[in-house]
Amino acid sequence: MRSIFLALTLSLPPAALVAQPLTLQALIDRQQSDPLFLAGQADLHALEAESKLSEDEAGWHAFAGASVGRYRELVTQDIRNDYYGRNVSLGIRHPLLGSLKRQLDLVQANQYERQRQQLRIALEQASQRLALRSAYADWWRVQQEVALCGKLIPVAERAGTTLRSRLQSQLMRGSEAELQMSEWEGVANRCNALRQVEADIREDLARVSMSDIPPTAEAVAEPLAIRPQPLVQWQALLNQHPRVTEKQNLRDQADRERDTPWYTSIDSDVVLADSQQYNNNSDKAGSGLVASLVFSVPFDLVGNTRARQQVADARYEAATERVVAEQRALGLELSRALRAYSGALATINQSRQQSQIAQRAFDEEESRRQAPGGNLENSLNTQRIYFQTAFDSIAAWHAAWLRQADLNLLTDDNPRFAALLGEEHQQWSPPNTTLAASPVADPAQPRRTLPSPGPGKWSQASYVWDSEALLDPARRSAQLQALRKAGMDKIYLGLKASQLNDLAVTRPRIEQLLQEAARQGLQVSLLLGDPGWIEPQQRQSLIDLLKTLKGLSFASLHLDLEVEQLGMPVPDQRLKNWLDTLRAASKESPWPVEISSHHRWFAEANPGQTCVPCALPDVGVRQVSLMIYTRNPQSSARMAEQIAKRWPALQFRLAQSTESQLPATESWAGSSTQQLQHQVSAWREQLQPYGIAGIDWQDWRDFPKW
Repeated sequence: MRSIFLALTLSLPPAALVAQPLTLQALIDRQQSDPLFLAGQADLHALEAESKLSEDEAGWHAFAGASVGRYRELVTQDIRNDYYGRNVSLGIRHPLLGSLKRQLDLVQANQYERQRQQLRIALEQASQRLALRSAYADWWRVQQEVALCGKLIPVAERAGTTLRSRLQSQLMRGSEAELQMSEWEGVANRCNALRQVEADIREDLARVSMSDIPPTAEAVAEPLAIRPQPLVQWQALLNQHPRVTEKQNLRDQADRERDTPWYTSIDSDVVLADSQQYNNNSDKAGSGLVASLVFSVPFDLVGNTRARQQVADARYEAATERVVAEQRALGLELSRALRAYSGALATINQSRQQSQIAQRAFDEEESRRQAPGGNLENSLNTQRIYFQTAFDSIAAWHAAWLRQADLNLLTDDNPRFAALLGEEHQQWSPPNTTLAASPVADPAQPRRTLPSPGPGKWSQASYVWDSEALLDPARRSAQLQALRKAGMDKIYLGLKASQLNDLAVTRPRIEQLLQEAARQGLQVSLLLGDPGWIEPQQRQSLIDLLKTLKGLSFASLHLDLEVEQLGMPVPDQRLKNWLDTLRAASKESPWPVEISSHHRWFAEANPGQTCVPCALPDVGVRQVSLMIYTRNPQSSARMAEQIAKRWPALQFRLAQSTESQLPATESWAGSSTQQLQHQVSAWREQLQPYGIAGIDWQDWRDFPKW
């Protein structure tokens, strides 16, 4: 069977450029107006000009007239005056009664039309934002799939090589090998055209946003509302939606036009004019000042007035029914959108469960395979299924995102609507393909050590133990901007006892922070660090705290539980207690659990001592921030590199300190932001190839802000 894996490898170039997050909100803020919006604005300007014309028509008019002719004027019964005459008139006139009312009705109708045009412009803007949200979500999905394919392709290549080797060695039937290779190619085949698809979607996004998308730009997933309000809460505010408001505007106009006074059908003008008369029989000119009142009345004035009233009543009835119809239609659309969104959230939960089951199945098959008589085919099958579930997880999030964008179409222009999405959100967590991306060795071949994970997404984070400024609405934006300016894209958010004791105030502020941070491309993890929770008698306090914080859309739970703080030396039982606490936290936490730890526990374990890194995957922890506090970057990098090689099942980050109270040999205190960022670049180049995911700074209070 012809392999496609080489073609797949060539289709996905290496990530040589540093990705820069480009949030959806940033694109919305700089989105230019499309031609339809500009056309709507031009129509509005035209209506404003027409309003001036209508107002002029309802006021005084100047007029002038001239005539010339031959006249045969009868002077007496027998005398007739024949002459050629010229007449010139100049004056002013003003409409009255029905004529005036119709002109004023035109002025009022123009005002209603301008209001409706403004509503149409608002709808066009909302439609433009929906198109942008949809294009951005498509771009995010293809980027996520490209990243997943980067891990899938090497595994697929190794699987193909292993299957062909076993087939040649007659260790499996030909039909089984072909079936396995066909299934692997089916999973991997979708990667073939992804690079071109990503380029096409990027161009579509650039056209929709009317702005350039840098080649290094990286999409950031929008948080998803967990519990939107029920339909009955939405219906109370549907009357404020522009579609309904436009129909209500038509009804209000029709209602006003129902006022048809008795004089509506009477055309009338008042005229003031001066005239000059000339004829060929006199050298003098005649003159006159004329004041006249002109009326024009239909023969059937009563019938005409009744017909006008019937027309106005019928139009009002039709406009009223259109309001009801629009409310019903919008309510049905909203009901369908809410059901679709609820179903999409359920699909996310299902895909997450399937991914977890697939991960456990892979772990179990790996354990069986390494035992005598292990089944390689089952290990390959579970690994392939895990990648399929990872694709499904991306697709599920993308589908829910699009459904939420439909709801945003109703919420963008009304802050009261926005509250109906709810205050609880969840953040995107990429599928964990670390273990699934590990090579599966053939039992017939000699055993070898598994290599370290390849390069992953790099990030820079800061511990923020004092979160008062971030949770203060008046200071939050400035703090987030300072963090981004300092190069941070992740925050470990600490909470003090006073904040936790007043969750009625703290919780909504946390939710607001999470939303604004997500818009700026910042991940926020919950940071907790009471070492007393390691002890069994205090462990329940941590579990109870996690229960109270459920529903908040943190990216992860970061536990800074240093066993050394309870006293040195550290007995082995304390290490076991530490692992038990982590296991309990992982079971209760709605977010992935990660830890900070001194690097000593990731060296070779002493004989008889509990192996902490061996046990961490079993207790639900896969990410560790290694506290290697030294001003010597070569030393910290070398130690982190050795630990990453030693424990490939874990993902590590390097934690460094800028605290002024530490010795100068252990802290980067006194360095400028530029110096630290230069060092971060050097660490990234050296450490990312070994799977180390980033740098963590302890802490934001001492980090240089210049």
